[in-house]
Amino acid sequence: MSTRSRRLATFAAALLLASPVVAAALLLASPAGAATIQTELFESDGDGTRYTLTGAGGFGTDNFFGLSSQGTLPAGFSGFEGTDFLAGRDLNDFSGGVPNPRAFDLVAVDTSGFSSVTVSILLAATPTTWESADPDFLRVWAVDADGVLPPVLLDAFVPVSASNSNLVNGSGTALGLAFQDFTWNAPAGMTNLIVRIETYSTGGAEAVGIDDIRIEGTPIPEPSSALILLSAAAWSAGALRRTPKQA
Repeated sequence: MSTRSRRLATFAAALLLASPVVAAALLLASPAGAATIQTELFESDGDGTRYTLTGAGGFGTDNFFGLSSQGTLPAGFSGFEGTDFLAGRDLNDFSGGVPNPRAFDLVAVDTSGFSSVTVSILLAATPTTWESADPDFLRVWAVDADGVLPPVLLDAFVPVSASNSNLVNGSGTALGLAFQDFTWNAPAGMTNLIVRIETYSTGGAEAVGIDDIRIEGTPIPEPSSALILLSAAAWSAGALRRTPKQA
């Protein structure tokens, strides 16, 4: 075999040996699909552990803030996950300091290993019962648990008429008794993320529902792992190139 033929054969063998390793490295370095970072389904009371409620109370009545099973809601809510959800009704009319607003804070979530992070929530509210003259609203915030970045308002639902109004956001989407899924992009650089929901109502027929909070993102590959595999591929190719010539 000529010197040229031996070199071509050695190069071909190096490619065959290195290609699976290179392919594995490229797969590892490529972004994966969206992954779930954190969820909250409200199937049990997580106040003080998985989340914090400000102004919870009124349990066992039709004026309350807590799990839907802890109070009495108007009939008709549908489309929620499981058997329970976070709910509030007539929020200015029971004890607990009567804070305005009542608030939900999800425990801080570390999103530093993810890109393209999103926040998704199922939301619902009684229709045609809200008044713009009263401080009625539902707001969704992204809050930096490290306190470096200011809170960012993701969405706000408010009455759009003096009486008999729905809660409507800036895109014109009105909340109704059937839960709807909303998704927002998390603020860039906010890697210790608290999802905050604030709400307030001033009438007995005014009620909101919140369920299935999901924080999702695309995992960022670890560069060190990819580099190790690529180095192994380069070493394999080099080893074959250094193979002694056959006599």
